Amino acid sequence: MKGFTLVEVIVAIAILAILLAIAIPSFNKYKKSFEITSQFNQIESDLNYAKAYAFTRKVTVNVIFSANSYTIVDVTNNRTIKGPVNLKYACLTNAAGNTITFQSLGYPTPSSIYTTEANSVNCTNVSFTRIISGVYNGTSCTP
Repeated sequence: MKGFTLVEVIVAIAILAILLAIAIPSFNKYKKSFEITSQFNQIESDLNYAKAYAFTRKVTVNVIFSANSYTIVDVTNNRTIKGPVNLKYACLTNAAGNTITFQSLGYPTPSSIYTTEANSVNCTNVSFTRIISGVYNGTSCTP
């Protein structure tokens, strides 16, 4: 007869359990990092949309951040463009009143958006010339 003995099966399961015990925490850390990066990509995309919206329609657009969401508002026409967009990981901004304003020519209020999650270095930097993801060093966002 061919096959595995009970001892061989138990040893194989034990080895598999040890490998999973090592791999799962690493996978969870990777998954969280991926989710935070994905969230910042969405924020960056929406900020670029707000900039383009302000420029093409010659209106003032505010992106208003709270801890767990943000909303894009056409201030000139007093209407919500998008939002509130819920955030899985809380974010902060250094903009006055947590609002990034895009003027009718597309120029924004320079600011940075960063997460409050421990061990995360993701951030988005908004300057007069561009909106770009960067690395948060504890005091500022550098592209």
